[in-house]
This record gives sequence, structure tokens and C-alpha cells, in this order.
Amino acid sequence: LGYSISKRSPLNKLFTRLPEKKPSSGVQWSDINPLSRSCCETSAVVIPERGILLVGDEKLEFGKSAQLLEGDVENGKPERLKWRSVPPMRSSRKRPGIACFDGFVYVAGGNLAENSDVEKLSVSECNFRLQWTIVSLLKSPLHQPCNLFVFDGELCILHGNGVVLEYSPDKLPNVS
Repeated sequence: LGYSISKRSPLNKLFTRLPEKKPSSGVQWSDINPLSRSCCETSAVVIPERGILLVGDEKLEFGKSAQLLEGDVENGKPERLKWRSVPPMRSSRKRPGIACFDGFVYVAGGNLAENSDVEKLSVSECNFRLQWTIVSLLKSPLHQPCNLFVFDGELCILHGNGVVLEYSPDKLPNVS
């Protein structure tokens, strides 16, 4: 049997029973190099030709940590992938939105600041020697998780209340 949505959910009228999904033949999940620590409140993004960047915290709390799974994550062999530390974010976050855009990794949301900030880190630096930079402050707080994504060549934030914001670096002052 498939899964059903809670009886109290308004979606219950649309979906009374979801179809059962059968695994594709020959497709399985396999372990890769484990993290040096657990991760619960994290977000991840693929950085083309670099690896996967993981940001957040491991203890169900707000955290600044960042780690990179280096290697060709799309075509590489698991044994060739390795974890390394990356400079910590400036703000503590819990499940932030994260996206790779125009040579930078951006993170937003999931923090407790009165005005939520957006940070970026250059991915073109070979050794991630640069620090995270706060690029803008948002007028409304993003305490809850949000989504960061690229659409039609623009970086956007999907806020928890359904509002979509578009990032315009030429219209916002750079905040350090």
C-alpha cells in the first residue's frame, strides 16, 4: 500500500491514496565517505566540478559550520571523495536555503536575526581561502527554513509565507 495524507489535511480531498512506488531494478543507494560528525539541521548544494557543500549544524541547533565533499560527485568513485572544512558562515543557521549562482554559494534564512541576512562564498577560490560575506539584509526575518534557487538566470528566495524575492545585486548595498 501507499501512504495517505493526514485526515485533517485539505489535500486529503485530492489525494486519498498515493500510488505505491516500486524500486527501479538495479538502482540502489550506496555509502560514500562518511562525515566526521552527524548532521541534522543542514542544507547542501552541488558546486559544479568541485563537490557538495554542506552548511548548518549537527545538533538540532543553529550553526555556522561548512564542509565540502570534494571530488567529481557526479561521475567519480566514492573512494575518491573526501570531506574537508570550509570557512564557517558569519551567521548561525538552521536548514538555510542554499544555491550556487554566478561563481558563489549563497545561503539565506534559518537564522534568528531581526533582519535576516544573505551570505555568499566564492567557489572560484581553489582552497576556499576567502571568508563568507554578507551581501544583503532582508526586511522580513527568515527564521524558518526557506528555499534559494536559480530561475531564469536570477537568484530567488522562496519565503515560508509563499513570497518569492529576486536578488538584484546592483540595487542592494554590499554589507560587510
